[in-house]
Amino acid sequence: MAELFQAMAPFVACRAGGLSQALHKTLYRLETAYRDGPQGQETALARLAAMDPDRVRIPDTTDGRRLRAALHSARSTTNPHPQP
Repeated sequence: MAELFQAMAPFVACRAGGLSQALHKTLYRLETAYRDGPQGQETALARLAAMDPDRVRIPDTTDGRRLRAALHSARSTTNPHPQP
């Protein structure tokens, strides 16, 4: 999970452009849930796991590729049996 938080930092803290609005909101909610405590963490992670990292808009930059890889990793960890 630490990898995901490091990868999403440039997009949440600095509001780097290029992300889909839905992904940005989900990442922001995840960051807020972890900063404020355990309430809402499961919901935020479930929303993130439901998103397909290959279908959301993420810029093709070093930070963007790092975020996409972290999202793939988090999705497989959170949802070990994804639906096809």
